[in-house]
Amino acid sequence: IILVSSLGQSIKFDEKDISNLKRIPEMKYVVPLYFKSTRVEAGEEEKFAYVMGVSEELFPLMGKEAIEGKIFTKSDVEARSKTAVLGFRIAESLFDNPKEAVDKTVRFNNQRYKVIGVAEKGGDREQDLSIIIPYKTTYGSMNPDKTFWAIYLGVESEENVSGAKQKVEEALLKRYDKDDFAVTEQAEILSTVN
Repeated sequence: IILVSSLGQSIKFDEKDISNLKRIPEMKYVVPLYFKSTRVEAGEEEKFAYVMGVSEELFPLMGKEAIEGKIFTKSDVEARSKTAVLGFRIAESLFDNPKEAVDKTVRFNNQRYKVIGVAEKGGDREQDLSIIIPYKTTYGSMNPDKTFWAIYLGVESEENVSGAKQKVEEALLKRYDKDDFAVTEQAEILSTVN
């Protein structure tokens, strides 16, 4: 997995970057990421959570399945559907039993979303506490500029990573300065975190 992130507040990525990166032959997945923290309500419960606006490709890219219900589809993304997949920990803290989250409604940002699935527990705290929604659904009041602070990329095979990384940098340098963004392999990110 390759992560493209903007450095500082100088730039935000947009749909044009997504289509440019999709043209790179080595790319299997190109996933825009909109991310913010929020308060989420379900019934009487109110908790701190994150909103992740992504495409349906996030799940196969991260090797994540729904342990309950299902994950959203490409047509949910295009339709800006108000559906959500809950990270395991936020499902647990809102509903005690993650099984009970499916088909319930959660509220955040003055909008209601139907929970269609719960993602399996991962090693990533933020994802486990995230409400994962189609990225185009964020385009209203939440993300009026239609921008992303990062893009996840999945490459066909391990051997292609360094070549793909170079092509990604070349594609982005047509629009941005070298100091505006970083292109890192997820392995490098994990070792930084650890």
